[in-house]
Amino acid sequence: MTDDVYSAPKSDLNISKPLVDAEVWNPDVAGAWSLLFTPLFGSIIVYKNWLSLGEIERANKSKKWIYISVFMAIVSALIGLIGLVYICTWYYMSQKPQTLFLKSEYNNVYKKKRWGQPLLIAVGSWFAFIFVVGIILFVAFDLN
Repeated sequence: MTDDVYSAPKSDLNISKPLVDAEVWNPDVAGAWSLLFTPLFGSIIVYKNWLSLGEIERANKSKKWIYISVFMAIVSALIGLIGLVYICTWYYMSQKPQTLFLKSEYNNVYKKKRWGQPLLIAVGSWFAFIFVVGIILFVAFDLN
């Protein structure tokens, strides 16, 4: 018998592989912000994350979700319930796979990017959208 019952148990302490210089935004947080800023916001974040991770094929697939999200934002403005169905579809088909990838490949150990810039852009976009819609309504209904 070669095992010493009094020694500490042996285990592989290499629990994650390093990401070198890659920094990514937390995809779960992107999913949560997408409830407010639409899946377009989250789609862009997921796309940028795949690029940072060097996953070009996955980035190209997620780029399609950006285009779909633009179209669905317009459709959702007209038919609200479709937006709820779409955000659930987007979550399970685009955002969730990235979360699972980070868990399986890196044990959720990665450099996290700060949210300041993307949130500032998102809030600025909302204000710009409201401003443009206001001008359109002002002109369309001749509120002068």
